Amino acid sequence: MKKRLLILTIISWFLLFSCAFNNSVKKKRAEALKNLGIAYMAGGYYEKSFEKFTAAQKLNKKDFVIYNCLGLVYMAKKDYNFAIKNFQKAIKLNPEYFEAKNNLGTAYANIKDWDKAIEAFKTIKKNSSYKTYHYPLTNIGWAYYNKKEYKKAALYYKEALKIFPDFIKALYGLGKTYIAIGEYKNSEKLFKKAIAIAPSSGIAKKAEKELKKALRF
Repeated sequence: MKKRLLILTIISWFLLFSCAFNNSVKKKRAEALKNLGIAYMAGGYYEKSFEKFTAAQKLNKKDFVIYNCLGLVYMAKKDYNFAIKNFQKAIKLNPEYFEAKNNLGTAYANIKDWDKAIEAFKTIKKNSSYKTYHYPLTNIGWAYYNKKEYKKAALYYKEALKIFPDFIKALYGLGKTYIAIGEYKNSEKLFKKAIAIAPSSGIAKKAEKELKKALRF
């Protein structure tokens, strides 16, 4: 009887070790696939990156970064509903994952669901580990601008610029907001600053057009 129990114990330990070993191998393989997917995504090869992220997700269903990456690929493909589902899954797995929260808000903004976008962005709290807090603040400003709530929009843009005074998206957004409320001189200053920071950027070109509007008044 004792001998039988010893054999069963050895088998149980072997199975546990084998399972742990297999899980470790799966996680390493998933990590390699994820990194390959990120490289493909950075190069704009979204189909290949989607393939790698999907394979990685099957091997490790608890890696919140994989779900965020899948969400970004769906965003690039303009499939916002699936993007939202993946960002939500990433946040469920890691409620402190700020990047996924910002991406979720951006996905809602892309389908013009401004209230849900604002709700998502506002879940991001200022934290020493999150170095780009001016992004969600700017995004909230943009959402309020589109809701035509210009005073709130201006408030968030200003908060973003306190953190990063040269953040071109916030400068442009606040400039647009000032035009909407008739503060043309203030908008002129902001557009000129945005253009000076990155003259060849797409936002600078938009700022040039808005500047011409402001100079008419």
